[in-house]
Amino acid sequence: MLAALSLLLGGALAGCVGPDGPPCEDDVNSCANDSGAFVEDPTCELTGALELELGEGQAVYSPLTTGEMPEVYDGFQGAQHIWLGVRVKNPDLQHSSLRIDIALSVCETQCGNPQNWSLDNERTLVVGSRTITLTEEGWFEEEGVLVTLGNWGVATHRRVEILVRDPCGREGVAVASTWTSS
Repeated sequence: MLAALSLLLGGALAGCVGPDGPPCEDDVNSCANDSGAFVEDPTCELTGALELELGEGQAVYSPLTTGEMPEVYDGFQGAQHIWLGVRVKNPDLQHSSLRIDIALSVCETQCGNPQNWSLDNERTLVVGSRTITLTEEGWFEEEGVLVTLGNWGVATHRRVEILVRDPCGREGVAVASTWTSS
């Protein structure tokens, strides 16, 4: 009973009604953080960095262009969220599993100093063949990743960082930011 109450309260604070309610019913993992199901394959021989493209989309992946940020949505309980997506252009086709780490950061002044950026929210999840789409080009696409916002939606400068890891141990990073150095 206590576990169920904690889950419901945690979801409400995150802007979700519960694992079966909107908008969590549309999230790839029902708004749950999940990093325990990811397994690396020590026999995999693929090397090099993953080539990523940051995107957005609740049900359909849409790539973000340079300088573009994901659209901010207002939840019915007053919280804000974004729908993120990612495209892996050189996936391991033998293992349709990815670990995705997301960090949202904000900065108000002197953003050239990394210490002035603060973490707004983070999320880790593992996705697999149940939700990953294999495109005609042979790329993996994942959309429908809900991330709730604190001050990110109204901050002067915002940044989204996605780190993706595949079962071969390869990693890739994609970043979108409203701040650019002059």
